[in-house]
Amino acid sequence: MTSSEIRNNGNGQGAALDTPREDGLVTTEYKYTGVQDFFLQDSPSANPGAIGAVPSRFGLSPRFSAWSDFKKEVESYAGPGEIKVFWLCRHGQGFHNLAEAKYGTEAWDARWSLLNGDDELTWGPDPLLTNLGKTQAMDLRQGWVTELAQDVPFPERSFCSPLTRALETHDIVFGEQLKKRGKQTLVFENLREHYGEHTCDKRQTLTYLRTSIPEKFPRSGFTFDEGMTEEDELWKPDSREPDEELTARAARAIEQVWQSAEGLKYVSITAHNGFINGILRAIGRTRYILPTGGILPVVIRCV
Repeated sequence: MTSSEIRNNGNGQGAALDTPREDGLVTTEYKYTGVQDFFLQDSPSANPGAIGAVPSRFGLSPRFSAWSDFKKEVESYAGPGEIKVFWLCRHGQGFHNLAEAKYGTEAWDARWSLLNGDDELTWGPDPLLTNLGKTQAMDLRQGWVTELAQDVPFPERSFCSPLTRALETHDIVFGEQLKKRGKQTLVFENLREHYGEHTCDKRQTLTYLRTSIPEKFPRSGFTFDEGMTEEDELWKPDSREPDEELTARAARAIEQVWQSAEGLKYVSITAHNGFINGILRAIGRTRYILPTGGILPVVIRCV
């Protein structure tokens, strides 16, 4: 197939160009689009607040009486192209989320996000989960326990952002099941939040990640992308990654995940609000503000 660049066209008809952009942001070999009518969240008018962080049946459309019906439709899909189910999970509340709530978004973006903390909270670099954030992750874990009893398809391959709040959330949510099933989690640089300016989005060194994270969260079998640099070379104190560039990066991430899960139907990504919306833009979907500790299932077609 010819190279295509993923972008958000906002009309639900896909997110690709037949020719690469002149600015060279990204080219991908395939075209990825969102497939609707599988989950309540697929509707452009879906209300995240009303649906909630961890809805019953993860928001499965009422046209499916059971997960077995959903799996039958996914696994019998005959084209065009192929589809995968992406279980997109947002990390639980971190100390940066608490600080933004404390100061308000305008003051947070203008001043406080550029600092490492105040006299009460520390949110940078790379903050941990708050107690509420851990509870939110445990709620999502319980959601999986509930739905697994109803035969929900568990991720055949799991992926995670390298930021600590995502790694901790992932381990709380999936760690026990991953250990039981003998599965690992792939950590990709491309899955991180907007980088630059905000200290909360600066990651740890690769040495720290490879030595400390497996000790702190041993159940998830974290394996770090060989392409990751020792220092965080993407984060700059005076430049924030624009939405357009994040969308392009999310497109690369979709392709990276797709290739790493070749032949599989169900994958999970534990990441961030900004990144998750980058994926949605890349596949032609509308913005969706997933609550912290929430799950957003998305069916994606590759042609």
